[in-house]
Amino acid sequence: GKGENVKLLLQDSGVSHEYIRPERDQWPALKQQMIDRGCFPGVMPIVELEDGKLYGGTIPAMRVLSRKLGKYLPSDEEDQYMADSVADLSLDWASAITLVFRKIVRLTQEEHQNTVYPIHAGRMDRIYSNREGPFLLGSEVCYTDFLIYHLLQEEGKTAQVSKIDQTEYPHLAKLAQAIESRPNLKEYISSLPAAVAMEDVFK
Repeated sequence: GKGENVKLLLQDSGVSHEYIRPERDQWPALKQQMIDRGCFPGVMPIVELEDGKLYGGTIPAMRVLSRKLGKYLPSDEEDQYMADSVADLSLDWASAITLVFRKIVRLTQEEHQNTVYPIHAGRMDRIYSNREGPFLLGSEVCYTDFLIYHLLQEEGKTAQVSKIDQTEYPHLAKLAQAIESRPNLKEYISSLPAAVAMEDVFK
């Protein structure tokens, strides 16, 4: 889910944190509690800091955390624009995956892989080709890289399970390998299920 983006960022940073995944039936009451406490978006993921402050929403929370950590946000204005633009584009890809998971769009696995996935993966691979990489802005990871990596996780296409076509999407393959090689992420990612198993979505 969307909370995994925040988890990847915090795990990579080395900051001590607790990752809580509420059950679906717990969410309505929890949502109201968060709103009552001032978390006006009322959406997950929600980040609670030690001082009790709450931040809701994936990308806004990641930006807040990045500012507080002093990393994952580019200092150059043009690079900031690039990172924010790609983060915005990631929402389109995430929405397309969500439509499949929720059975709103009726696609076979083959149809999804032949139509939806290439559109988004192709666009991202082209964007990532603008720098030598392996990350969006070059050698330094930014918050957007975690967003794109998690989309590959959702598609079951991480380097961990060797399902990225390195000929067709070489830059996404480099990104996945670089993320999975980061010292604070290696053990965590290897502990996850091998894939999100998109195959199960189409059964």
